[in-house]
Parts: sequence; C-alpha cells; structure tokens
Amino acid sequence: MKKKPIIISLLAIILVVCIIAYFKPLKLSDTISKNSSFSIMISDMSVKDGEPYIDTQTYDKLTDKQKTDIIELLNDYTYQRKFSTPFSNGSISELNESLIVMYVYENNKNSNTLFISSGGDFVSNSKSYKLKNAEKLNSSINDILS
Repeated sequence: MKKKPIIISLLAIILVVCIIAYFKPLKLSDTISKNSSFSIMISDMSVKDGEPYIDTQTYDKLTDKQKTDIIELLNDYTYQRKFSTPFSNGSISELNESLIVMYVYENNKNSNTLFISSGGDFVSNSKSYKLKNAEKLNSSINDILS
C-alpha cells in the first residue's frame, strides 16, 4: 500500500522535469552554423489607401561582416517550444507588420528556412515556436542590412 504514493510522486516529478526540459529556451544561433551561407528576404506589410501593401527586399549577397553581425545578433535571442510545436505545420498566426525569411544553405543546398515574424512567431524546419523580442530582432537585422 505504501508503494502507490511513492510511485505517484515519482511519476509527478518525472512529468515536471519533462515539462521543464520541453519548454527550456533554445538558442536562436543554433539554427545557423558559422559555415552556413544564407540569404534574407524582408517583407514589411501595411495598408496604403485602403489596399494591402507589401514591400519586400531581398538580400542575396551579404558581406562577411553582415553575416557575422547577424550570427552574433542571433546569439542574444532564444526561442521556446509551444504546446502545439510537435503538431504544427509551420504556419504563423502572429504575423504583425514585418516578416524576415532566412534561407540557410549548407554545401549549396537549402538546409533550413527560418521565418521570424515581428509578432513573436518563429518557424524552423516547418515547426512553429515562440520568439521573445522578435520585433527588436527584426529591427536589428534591418539595421545591419541597411
């Protein structure tokens, strides 16, 4: 009879540890290696004269300094899994005004595509995550590329 409360307590502890590990913040810089090459597309969305407007800038040829600055910037940011991450299809629900798409290449092949919305959604490998301070990150990447 005394084994039942002990087993339930152990299962509860294991569950709490698993939940903490699942929601542990992950480094955004781990999505891009230093040897990767990447290109960036930035889309700013707004409404002009009652019509939707999207201004898109593409940056295919980044300088080494820009690449280094962006990778260093990514070191300062973390993202977290959501309850829905394992079941997600890579859709973004919190788009807001700006979207950055980073195409990451390893050995001239697209190894990952990252979507960073200013609303705080982040997509990597077709899975949705939550990104804190996404609007600041988008602004900082814009500043580096300007």
